[in-house]
Amino acid sequence: MHGRYRVVLLVLAVLATSLETGQGWRRRRRRRAPPPPPLPQNCAVTDWSPWGACSASCGGGTHARSRTVIVPAAHGGTPCPALQDTQPCNTVTCPVDCLVGKFGDWSVCDPCLHTQSRYSPLVRPSQFGGSPCTKPMVETRGCSSNRTCPLTSGCTSGQFKCVTTGRCVPASFRCNGDDDCGDQSDEQKCPDVQNLCEGKTVEGPGPGLIPNIDIAGSGYNVLTEEISGRVLDNSKYGGQCKTVYSGDHGKIFRLPHNTQFYGFQVVADTSFRAEQFSSSKQFYQDTTANRQRDISASASASFKVFSASGEVASSQSHGNRDVIRSSQTSDSALFTVSNQVELAQFKMNGDSNFILTDSFYRALVELPVVYSYAEYRKLIIDFGTHYVSAGRLGGQYRYAYRYNRRNLTESGLSDEQQKSCLSVEAKASFLGISVGGGYKNCQDNRLSQQTAGSFTLAARDSVSFVKGGTSETAGNLAYANRPMTDKYQAWLDDIKNNPAVISVELLPLSELVAGVSLAAAKKRHLERALVQYLDEFHPCKCAPCRNNGRAVLIGTACECVCAEGTYGASCEKVADPRLAVKDVDGNWGCWAGWSTCSLRCGGGTSKRARACDNPLTSGGGQFCTGDNLDAQTCNVFACDGPGTTLIPGPPPTPAPRTGAGKLPAAQVATVSVLAVVACLALVGAALAFRSGRKRRGPRHDPSETEPITSANT
Repeated sequence: MHGRYRVVLLVLAVLATSLETGQGWRRRRRRRAPPPPPLPQNCAVTDWSPWGACSASCGGGTHARSRTVIVPAAHGGTPCPALQDTQPCNTVTCPVDCLVGKFGDWSVCDPCLHTQSRYSPLVRPSQFGGSPCTKPMVETRGCSSNRTCPLTSGCTSGQFKCVTTGRCVPASFRCNGDDDCGDQSDEQKCPDVQNLCEGKTVEGPGPGLIPNIDIAGSGYNVLTEEISGRVLDNSKYGGQCKTVYSGDHGKIFRLPHNTQFYGFQVVADTSFRAEQFSSSKQFYQDTTANRQRDISASASASFKVFSASGEVASSQSHGNRDVIRSSQTSDSALFTVSNQVELAQFKMNGDSNFILTDSFYRALVELPVVYSYAEYRKLIIDFGTHYVSAGRLGGQYRYAYRYNRRNLTESGLSDEQQKSCLSVEAKASFLGISVGGGYKNCQDNRLSQQTAGSFTLAARDSVSFVKGGTSETAGNLAYANRPMTDKYQAWLDDIKNNPAVISVELLPLSELVAGVSLAAAKKRHLERALVQYLDEFHPCKCAPCRNNGRAVLIGTACECVCAEGTYGASCEKVADPRLAVKDVDGNWGCWAGWSTCSLRCGGGTSKRARACDNPLTSGGGQFCTGDNLDAQTCNVFACDGPGTTLIPGPPPTPAPRTGAGKLPAAQVATVSVLAVVACLALVGAALAFRSGRKRRGPRHDPSETEPITSANT
């Protein structure tokens, strides 16, 4: 029985198990498959908004733009890009307005002209399109003086006073047949007239002067590269009869007293040589270097004038100014084409025995003995910074051409081919020389084809530097793509009568200060004024240019001369980002004022300094060349005589009194003994006080030894 129950129970257990297993299987078959993962959702954004306002109106600011998210990124989709963007804007340097300082004191009243002047310095030039200077820097007014005009003073013995000019000439010049006074007063009332050139066939004075001899020894402004007023009178012979022969004229001419040498040798250059400059900066540096060589060709007695001249030479040249401003419009390369015709060579006397023109002599006489920059500056404006001590006369053809650098690259011509094209086209036009087969490249290139096959006419701008001839004949030399031999020959014929100084050697104008009262003091004052005048045009007053551009002060406005690959008013634009400057070259700031003279008289020293901080050198840029310290002699007059203080100095140490003011010897001895006794008494009292303190010991102070007890104990 029990066995049967066990079998039944076992069967029921198996059935139950089978039933459960079947139900579970059926449930798994009915379960749904999991849903597929969602697709990736990429971010979507709006278009950029317009650029916002720039943070600065000039000088370099930033502006921004933005965009918003339309569909956010999800499920591994592409993330959203940047929603904010900024970029530089208004990178042009801010305009700088001109600022002129206050007027100084009025100068001493001129006893001859009855006028006085005052000067207002240029504090800050205009730059980057700022407002120009409109205020005059010099004012002159009438005045009255009790002093006697020096021109009315008498002459020394052995001299003759000219009636009109008041000049003194050697008495031996009387009745020598030459107008040594300029008013014929030395040739009046003559019982007998001497013929200095007796037995010689020479051209007489007046129309018989060496042609254009008045140009030799003229004043010269090294800033503008132009002839200024006449300073040496080359119509005077100094009581001698030296001659020179001209084969071109077939005549013998008298050599003026001021002239050491004058030669008539014609040298013609027909090469029309072409030069290339990678930038306006290189062009300007080459021009100033040439002028510096002209100045250093003669040993200047004043190194300071020479040094100051070299730093600003040619900066006021109208041609250079036009080249600089034209080159700011685009990345440019420059070429020059030049030749010259030399007609004569000259050299002035090296001694100080010059015969000055009446106008320059009068100006020297009227200079004040007390330094007044306004008065000495007027002399420099009228007669120049230097004078021509030697040179060559003739005519010089020179044109500068500016090309867009990208256009030159697209032309396919090499640098040498470009120069050759300019030279060949000039020869063909002005000299009628036929061109060779190589000229075909000059006509068929991509650039020349835009200007009727002329490479010269493809230039964006041209600037004339022609010297010699009249403005009419020189103006007719602008290149045209046609024969111009007649115009060139007309210019050559014209320069025979209207030559220019085409090569010069220069000396400071101060070297001519002689033969007037207090000449030594006036010479020192003029040298000082020359340095101050040249410093007026030093670019240290200008703000730095970008990308290693060089600042140049032209008049009262600063211009930037840009390096290769850069352009713009401040050279802020870069044609190729790879040419952006990272290493900044330093430039000198302005000199500080002169220190007080170390001595009141007898010759002291004054110093000044400058810093290489305009701008500072950074990265691997070049440091400034030259000295940062300068010294000069001051107060050179004798201490025991009258003189003029050149630079203010400290009061001198009082010298011992002499004569009536000297104390008697006995009184000096009594005062010395009493002083010694008083000193000994004070020393003795001090020693006795210290000895007494040591015997008594230190004074007890309870506050220093008692312990401090807390209130809580």
